[in-house]
Amino acid sequence: MIDVTPKTYVPNYAQYRQVIERCRQQIDEVALAPFAFSPITYPNDENVYDDHNRERIELLLALSDDFCEADKPLIRWLLRENGKCFELGFDISKETALAAFMLYKYMDWNDMLVLYACKFAYGSAEQYMVDTEIALGFGLQETLDYLAKHADVPHHTEMANAIRAYCGQEMKLKPRAQFIDYFETRRFGYLQDDLAFDYGLIDE
Repeated sequence: MIDVTPKTYVPNYAQYRQVIERCRQQIDEVALAPFAFSPITYPNDENVYDDHNRERIELLLALSDDFCEADKPLIRWLLRENGKCFELGFDISKETALAAFMLYKYMDWNDMLVLYACKFAYGSAEQYMVDTEIALGFGLQETLDYLAKHADVPHHTEMANAIRAYCGQEMKLKPRAQFIDYFETRRFGYLQDDLAFDYGLIDE
C-alpha cells in the first residue's frame, strides 16, 4: 500500500519546503508574496476570489508534513491570510482546524488569542471543526485564570464570558497530552486528505 502524504501529492513540494525553511523564526514577506491573500474578480462574475488560495493551501499541506516550533510564525501567517478568505464567503473550516492544531501543539500564552479566534471569530462551520481543546489552549480553568489575571487586556473579559457560556458546567475536555495524541491519531491525517481532495490533489 502506497503511503499518501503531502510529499507525494503536493506539486513543487521541494520548493515549498525551501520557502518554509526561509520563514522559520521570522517571516520572509518576499518569499511569501506568491501565497498572500490577493482578491481578484472576473468579468461577468460578481464574486470576489483569492488568486493565491490554492498555492497557500499547498504550502500549508507541505508544512503539515513536517513542522516544529520554529514554524509558528509561518503557521500564524497562514491562519491570518486564510482568515481573510472568510470575508469573501469561503468555508475555511478545514484549513483553520489543521493550522490551529499545528499552532496549538507548540503554543505559549501569546498564541491564546489566535487559537480562540480560530474557533469563535468566524462562522458555524469553523466553530464546529475547531476543537474546543484547541481554543482553550492549556485547559479551561487555566485559560479562565489567565484571562482573569490579565483582565485589563482588551477583550479578555469578553473572551472569558464567552468561554463560560459556551462550555457551561458539563463539558468534558481531554487533557492536553491526551488531546494531542487523539488529534494526531484520529483527525490530522483526515484533514490533510480532505483538503487535498477538495483541491484536486488526490482522488477520493
